[in-house]
Amino acid sequence: MTLLRKSSWVFIPMCIVGMAFLLFISQMKLFGSDGVLAPPGQPPPSTPESIAAGKAVFFEYCSGCHGRRADGRGPQSLNLIPRPQNIRNPQFVKYLTDDRLYTSIGGGVRGTAMQAFELTLSPEKRWQVIHYIRSLTADDPI
Repeated sequence: MTLLRKSSWVFIPMCIVGMAFLLFISQMKLFGSDGVLAPPGQPPPSTPESIAAGKAVFFEYCSGCHGRRADGRGPQSLNLIPRPQNIRNPQFVKYLTDDRLYTSIGGGVRGTAMQAFELTLSPEKRWQVIHYIRSLTADDPI
């Protein structure tokens, strides 16, 4: 009983500090409406260099599931349900906003195998991947 009383003096202040920290974080504009990291301001412009850099990042981090052709048929996709998206499909990609792509890459997609890359890819690399994805369907009329 004495141990419980002594430990509660440590536990209660830690809970208060933790709740204050969560309240502070919730007031910051770090997170979007769905709880994942929001894109930082305006995206950088798409250039041939950013598209080429995005292709390299895509091949390293994304092609295992989405495939080297970005058709959703990567070697790791065989056991995934739901299957990874075919991001060469203009009907799918054209209707996604850049913000949605950014938050999907950074925070993953709930209910799928799409993992979060917010700790792996810098914001610059995420934008490069978005530029590459956009370049795949740039010539497709919709």
